[in-house]
Amino acid sequence: MLALRPGARSFARFPGAENLVHAEDLRHGEARSCDLALLAPVNLNIVCFRYRAGDANRVNGEIVINLQESGIAAPSTTMVDGQLAIRAAIVNHRTDARDIDALVEAVLAFGARRAAESSLPVVQAPPLAM
Repeated sequence: MLALRPGARSFARFPGAENLVHAEDLRHGEARSCDLALLAPVNLNIVCFRYRAGDANRVNGEIVINLQESGIAAPSTTMVDGQLAIRAAIVNHRTDARDIDALVEAVLAFGARRAAESSLPVVQAPPLAM
């Protein structure tokens, strides 16, 4: 049986138990920033969240690409109630709190960059002269 107490890391030792704690860490990381939104309850080791932005589906899809290409983390995407979510499935036994913090920081940084890009005015280029 898994026993989690608020602020404590006491849990029964079984394979994967630490991943559940890290999922909770990520859920709490989401709560640290108003730029992130949790899209589904965290029941096990999967956390579905998103960066809040005007064109959130596009921005979050690009964040996931940035995360994967940077090597910081390898989340996937999923749809939750019609909204594209960043889906972090924490399954590696070597994952620790620093990895979760790095993921949250990277999502915030990539999200801010992508959201700023989407707020730039679209300029139509003149047709090329032939």
